[in-house]
Amino acid sequence: MKWYLQLLTTCAFLCVSSQTINNHTLYLGVFLSINSSVVSTIGFLPALDIAIETVNNHPEVLKSLNGVSYRLDVVLNDSRCDAPASLRGFIDQIFFEPIKIMLIGSPCSVSAEPLAELSPYWNLVQISPAATSSRLSDTSIFPRFLRTVPSDVATIRGVAAVMRRFGWSRIALLTQVENLFTFFAADLREHFQRTNLRVTHEFQFNTNGIVTRVVQSLQNSPVRVVFINMYPRNALQVICQAYRNGLVHPDYVYMFHNWYSNEWWDDLEFVSNCTVAQIQRALRFSLLFDHYPRLPEDEQNVTNIGNLSFDEYKVEYMSRLEVYREQYPAVTAGLDDLLDDSVYVFDAVWAAALALHNTSKAVTNETLQDFNYNSQFLSEAIYNQTLKTDFFGLSGRVTFNSIGDRSGFVRFLQYRGRAADFKAEVFAVESGNGSGLMFLEGEGVTTVYPGEDAIPQDEEHSYIAGGLFVVYTVLSFLGIVFACVTLGFNLWFRNQPYVKHGGPYISILIIVGAVIFYVTVVLFGVDENIASDSVVDGLCQTRVWLSVIAFSLFFGTIFAKVWKIFHIHRHSTSNSVVDIREGYLFIIVGVLIVIDLLFMIPSTAVDDARLQRHLREIDADDNDGSLPVIIGVCDADKSLEWLSVLFAYKGFVLLVGSFLAFETRKVTFAFLSDARFVAMSVYGAAIVSVALTPIGFLLEDFPNAQFGILGIMALLSVSIILGLLFVSKMYKVYMDPNGEMILLEINNQSKNNSSDQENVDYNDDAYRSKVEMINQEIFQLRSEIKQEKYQSQVATNVTNGTPMQ
Repeated sequence: MKWYLQLLTTCAFLCVSSQTINNHTLYLGVFLSINSSVVSTIGFLPALDIAIETVNNHPEVLKSLNGVSYRLDVVLNDSRCDAPASLRGFIDQIFFEPIKIMLIGSPCSVSAEPLAELSPYWNLVQISPAATSSRLSDTSIFPRFLRTVPSDVATIRGVAAVMRRFGWSRIALLTQVENLFTFFAADLREHFQRTNLRVTHEFQFNTNGIVTRVVQSLQNSPVRVVFINMYPRNALQVICQAYRNGLVHPDYVYMFHNWYSNEWWDDLEFVSNCTVAQIQRALRFSLLFDHYPRLPEDEQNVTNIGNLSFDEYKVEYMSRLEVYREQYPAVTAGLDDLLDDSVYVFDAVWAAALALHNTSKAVTNETLQDFNYNSQFLSEAIYNQTLKTDFFGLSGRVTFNSIGDRSGFVRFLQYRGRAADFKAEVFAVESGNGSGLMFLEGEGVTTVYPGEDAIPQDEEHSYIAGGLFVVYTVLSFLGIVFACVTLGFNLWFRNQPYVKHGGPYISILIIVGAVIFYVTVVLFGVDENIASDSVVDGLCQTRVWLSVIAFSLFFGTIFAKVWKIFHIHRHSTSNSVVDIREGYLFIIVGVLIVIDLLFMIPSTAVDDARLQRHLREIDADDNDGSLPVIIGVCDADKSLEWLSVLFAYKGFVLLVGSFLAFETRKVTFAFLSDARFVAMSVYGAAIVSVALTPIGFLLEDFPNAQFGILGIMALLSVSIILGLLFVSKMYKVYMDPNGEMILLEINNQSKNNSSDQENVDYNDDAYRSKVEMINQEIFQLRSEIKQEKYQSQVATNVTNGTPMQ
């Protein structure tokens, strides 16, 4: 009987064990696109199988939870990347056993959205491995939706990074009227509006008849970068028509989503007037964008979740792929080209498994097998645990933000090669947060677009014409030669009366200021077309410094000289003439330069001007759009404020100088031989300065016109003033080498200070009052002299005894 007792004992043990640890199957409703003419994701099936097996074989996940061990299984539906098909599949999942505790899919946004909108009413949490539409991030509409793939927002940031890297600032957007594409277009516009990028041309269509008109409109517009935001079949029609119209590289660049199948250009069923070779020619150098799912190369052999490395997963994936080749012999797309994206499916299943595991541990009053479509509490717990999921999967670290989105890298590909070698190759990645483009090893701008003028340009850079720069450089050089001649003349003849009385040493400052002005004109013509960006960047502040100092040396010295004339005129009398030594004039100029330094030093330290590129729209003559022009401008954050202070200070000096010149306009002293020309110089400097300021601002968008007008006005004004001040002296020295005429004139003025040689205005009230006072003094003095003579005569007569008559 021992065997009988042993049998009873074994049965009892098994009964107890079965009551201690129950096994229960949890079902996931899975939606993939299998029999679809748009996008097939049959290549996701091996990843789904591997994920389910690794979860069920894991010794801890979903094991021994409150006395229950769980295993996962799937109920598969074909969503076909079609909203109606997705809804029919959802109805089947809901109304037919078994109960599904979570949903995985759909991979297409257009079919995932109806699921995400309806699933919360049945308390189902949904995780999509491939739906990228940013609309799905709206938790008010899709409160139970998450995804293991980054959203389109990350891709759009990648598009912006590429455009900035290659110097593009505008894009044309061709959008098919489908939610998948219209939402992407809206997100792209919104993101571009927050940056210095713009969607300047946008076309929406859902029929084939307008393709010709759309391409013709592109051809007539100035835009050269085109994003084709549509399904492959429609994209082929656009590309074919673009080829026939000649809209190909290097004049144009096209951008695409990279979820098209491999060799999608071979499907010419709806394209009758182009060959595959022609399509490939139009596609060459086009750019593609998608998410970068893989781990870095040096981490692909590292064991991740499920005790599986990516290298091991790849081997297992490829072996299982053969099974599906036999199962779906009519399907060619969606098999070989989904290895990279399939890891999102693997990680989605594992995210669901970990969320269910953690929910079972966190919830004590209900178990997972109690779940039904009315289990709101369990549904919220599962969703919250999914949001908290954090693990290293085959696509990297898997975490979700508060709205169920995941961050990730964006990769950039380019169509390269010819014929059989034509394919898309990865050349760069981006973190998806706008940090910038990172080229892969061996890749760079010159490999993406090799050769000169290979980068398509959707805009023009406006530079100063080389011929104009050369002409002004020659004129500035001649001006410097002229200034050196005047300097030599001024020093050589410094003791000649005409030069000596005009202040030979203070005049040196005028000449130095003129030379700096000539040099500054040349420097203002140096732009990015002549020098590197770093050189132009350094010249930005240098030109400002030189202009400010040159103004103080040139006009400040003239201002000091006109002040000298004014002072002499006001304080000289008929008996004496006040003179001002040159040292005082140097002090005035020094004070003006010190004020310049007090302004320039803090402005440079706090808000240094740097080279900045501004995009301007210039009306085009031969198309229906405007021509975008990039203009290099030296600018600072507070440039307007600084310039306002500087112009106010310089304007005040000009105003005072003009007033002094006006007050002394008719005063001529023989020892101030250049007084009249000094006054004329002040007027000329004031007029030119007032004219240059608004012209400089108004012509900022037209560098050639700005440089041409400002340059010629500066050169002419400086040269004319130098001519007035020094050529006149040269002529007088030539006509009177010994200065006899000026010495004679000075001598005459000394003998008769009250004569009309002062050339004063006899109608002036001040002059008449002064003359009247002098006449009264003369009359009083004569009376006093007569009185003294009379008293002297009386005294003499008294002494001699002579009676007075």
